[in-house]
Amino acid sequence: MKRFFVLLAVAALVVPSTVVAQTVTLKLATIVGNDNPFTTSAYKFKEVAEAKSGGRIKVEVYPAGQLAKNEIVQLEGMQLGTVDVGAISLPSIGGKFDPKMLATDVPFLYTGREHVWKVMDGPIGKEMMNRFEPLGAKPFCYGGGWGFRGVLSNKRAIAAPDDLKGQTIRVPPIPTLVEVFKAFGANPVPMIWGEVYLAVKQGIVDGLELPVTTAVSDKFHEITKYYSRTLHSYPAAVWVMAKPKYDALPADLKKVVDDTMTAACAQHRQDELKAEIDGLAQMKAKGISQRGQGSTPLPGARPAGVEVHRAEGRQGALRARGRGGKGRREVAVLVELVCIALMAVLVADVFLGVWSRYVMHATFQWYDEVARLCFVWMIFLGAAVAVRRGAHFRLHLLVDRFGPVTRRRVELLGTLVVVAFAAVLLAGGIAIFPIARRQVTDALEISMVWFYGALPVGGALMILFALPHLWKLARAR
Repeated sequence: MKRFFVLLAVAALVVPSTVVAQTVTLKLATIVGNDNPFTTSAYKFKEVAEAKSGGRIKVEVYPAGQLAKNEIVQLEGMQLGTVDVGAISLPSIGGKFDPKMLATDVPFLYTGREHVWKVMDGPIGKEMMNRFEPLGAKPFCYGGGWGFRGVLSNKRAIAAPDDLKGQTIRVPPIPTLVEVFKAFGANPVPMIWGEVYLAVKQGIVDGLELPVTTAVSDKFHEITKYYSRTLHSYPAAVWVMAKPKYDALPADLKKVVDDTMTAACAQHRQDELKAEIDGLAQMKAKGISQRGQGSTPLPGARPAGVEVHRAEGRQGALRARGRGGKGRREVAVLVELVCIALMAVLVADVFLGVWSRYVMHATFQWYDEVARLCFVWMIFLGAAVAVRRGAHFRLHLLVDRFGPVTRRRVELLGTLVVVAFAAVLLAGGIAIFPIARRQVTDALEISMVWFYGALPVGGALMILFALPHLWKLARAR
């Protein structure tokens, strides 16, 4: 018996040391394939972090959009706790969350990579990088970015700005890029990444603007005829980590992450340079016609780029007053949180209903009443969220084939229909209040005001979120 207690005491001393050395798992997401520098440097992060931590950090790499379909979802994943580490470009976040991040993506701003890194490694780059902190991501350093962007097309090569006229070109939903292609007479089509390959392959768009590395890693050079190295943009990317995850690490593992980030950024820059050279060679081997092999931007393009920068400044001010306004953002976040809470209650209610009916062999009417209440509010609050995100009904495959003026008119008409529908909901919901106040549900005796109240509240929120977009469309030329 004494020997047993001695062994127990020894175990008590040993076990805590193993508990302290628990493994921390980090989920690293990229949106591109394994051959892209974003992903190759992600595996470098994994290698260095696991080695330096002695196995206390385990890194799971999820490439090609497995965990996040685009950079916006990457950052939102860090806010929600589903993504821990990633490299995210400034313009993607600037187009959604913080317009000031678009400042370094002014078209034809840079003369070469040395110019890019001089800006990014200096005070301007540091200021831009620090703007990730309020968004829930801790920034560390700039990696290789996406590289200088060019234009892939099945219609014709781009030797001068006039060659873009009449071409339907897919662009990411970044205001600076949309405006520069409009300025050159193209029909820019903002489109999320997951839809792009099929759109190019089926001829829905004539081409897309893309850096060499991504064009090759995601096989776009296999479905296009021309590549023109216009050098119109270089989206710099910041390596970031979810701030709550980083803050929860012990001091020694924070040091490991800091050092690993430095190594990953250096690897990213090195891989981006090499990948561009290899990518151009692969394009040549595939028979892709190439224009502009040097480091000179598209001839005659810089003046238009400057004008686009001025236009973007005006649009940035409009966003700050409209959809980017602090109050409207806070309302939108609150509405989305309420929708999530309603979904959780609805799922729990349905589970209890099934359990009681098929396991306990008893039914309760109040389950149905709670489910109906949650469902009706989710419908109208969800509609408001869709309007806020611009995800309400729209025939993309049809509308995106039109010119920019027609697209704007169709979008303006669609937004007017949304506002009119929301106004009907608001007026109808208010009108029915006197009747609803006199009615209650059978089981829980919930006033029907709680059910019918979803109509005016949903209508008011839809109007609140639609009006800034309507104002922007009405003022557009």
